[in-house]
Amino acid sequence: MIMRRHLFYLYLTISLIGCSDSAPSSSGSNSSSANIDNSHTVEYNTATATADEGEVLLSGEITYTRYLPDGENGLDYNAPVYLPVRGAVIELWDKNDEVISSTNSTDGGKYSFSVAKKSQVTVVFKAVLGHPKSPTVEVVDNTQGEAIYALARSIYMPIDDIKNFNINAESGWSENGYTATREAAPFAILDDIYTAQQRILTIDPTLRFPLLQVNWSSENNGSSGAVSNGDIGTSYYDPASKKFYILGAADSDTDEYDSAVVIHEWFHYFEDNFSRTDSLGGEHGERDILDPSVAFSEAYCNALSSIVRDDSTYIDTYGRQQGSTAIYMNMDEDSVSDSSSHRKGLRYDGFYSESSIQEVIYDLYDGGGSSDDDNLELGLRPLHLAIVKQQKTTPAFTSIFSFLQALKEDNSGVAGEIERIASDENITAHDEYEAIATPLYTDIEIDSGDVTEDILGDPLQTWSTYGAISGDDPGNKLYNRLFFRFTPQRNGCHTITATPTDRSGDLLIYLTDSLVVDDDFGQSEKAVVDLKAYQATTFAVGSYDRATPFTVRVDSGGNC
Repeated sequence: MIMRRHLFYLYLTISLIGCSDSAPSSSGSNSSSANIDNSHTVEYNTATATADEGEVLLSGEITYTRYLPDGENGLDYNAPVYLPVRGAVIELWDKNDEVISSTNSTDGGKYSFSVAKKSQVTVVFKAVLGHPKSPTVEVVDNTQGEAIYALARSIYMPIDDIKNFNINAESGWSENGYTATREAAPFAILDDIYTAQQRILTIDPTLRFPLLQVNWSSENNGSSGAVSNGDIGTSYYDPASKKFYILGAADSDTDEYDSAVVIHEWFHYFEDNFSRTDSLGGEHGERDILDPSVAFSEAYCNALSSIVRDDSTYIDTYGRQQGSTAIYMNMDEDSVSDSSSHRKGLRYDGFYSESSIQEVIYDLYDGGGSSDDDNLELGLRPLHLAIVKQQKTTPAFTSIFSFLQALKEDNSGVAGEIERIASDENITAHDEYEAIATPLYTDIEIDSGDVTEDILGDPLQTWSTYGAISGDDPGNKLYNRLFFRFTPQRNGCHTITATPTDRSGDLLIYLTDSLVVDDDFGQSEKAVVDLKAYQATTFAVGSYDRATPFTVRVDSGGNC
């Protein structure tokens, strides 16, 4: 059975030294789609093959060329490193291009097959992780019909008992830039994801990863448009399609060698599939005052990217010959001064700052930072459990507060130290709902009519104080949406209603787990939820076009 989908195979027909016959030339390959089992699995078949009588043992190693960042000076193309491709699917095809055997490369990039003597075979190195019949990751080209990247080499087997065949996926780089096929890029991305997978599996070996499709192309650029043309805007994970996209446009922004970026996006995939996020997504930066769910999600992915790489620095390179650095962060240092404040008076550090939150998470993991002076070293396992357990089910919107609450409940003996580390970054909370200094949730009594003021006594209104609400973008900054909570006294349907007071605003209601209600412009928005008695419930109200005043109410009843 032919089980392959592919973009191109870089056929370099090879005659092995000592062969008694010359290798036949390749005539290309046929492509065929197949039904692939996408069940959750992370099995690897890396057993060493043995050759029976009449067979030759074909073995070797697959590596790829990588370039590392030179601090804040972009990628260092003067110092290539050659790393093993780990866990990749490797297939053996017969002369009819049918798969006759498959395996995965070992942690050292090694593989082996037993092959009939004097036969023509093709070894196919695929940018795919997981069991060959149920992969967990596929690196594909979104500009070429999402075909899988692979390297293929045709070999004519001699009559010797064993043959070694090593291959390196080349970068395509010369002193003048990228002048040849960039074979290494898909395998560099694959290897970063393998690093993340294996680190998580060391603390939670029962996890089974659902298939992730990673879209990379040398055409992927910073323009927004049709992803099939490479106009992806930025590297990002799309929870709707369960795919992510990686930049690759040379002399503009390439991310295939930016391990921090690749693994950051993988943790968005992980968060989406194994935990929960109420993040709005969107643009974010070091000194932005973000929506608490956005701030936590981005900070969590930044911090975990550094943790699984055992490298506190987060570097994103870009520019001509990838010689500049767009982002350089050190998770182990205080990047936002405690004394600095936003132009609107709010301190830059806090529950709304991804810089603050990522420092807290990293300090909780490690044994102390260079400037934060903490002695707590929880390691990765408690952070992981907080994410996949309580964070997944919290009735609050996901934030640093819900994360810290879960962490303190599971590690009560060091709860005080956890709180101290957070407070050093101006993050203090009663529980998963409430910030002490900056309250977030307005409580609502059911069947008590319209609520017109927030918890601080101000008229209810979405705000653009820390970032605009414009056009079709409701914004992802603090107070672009307001948070509410209530607790029903009986089982059954309850109706949430948000109404713009001037009828010219356009509201939307957010429920946890990224559920959104968005009806007609200028009209009341209604969300009907089926609840259990005494089950704490939260929601948020945001707006399009501009800051919008509104009222909100919760009534028992409704048609679920």
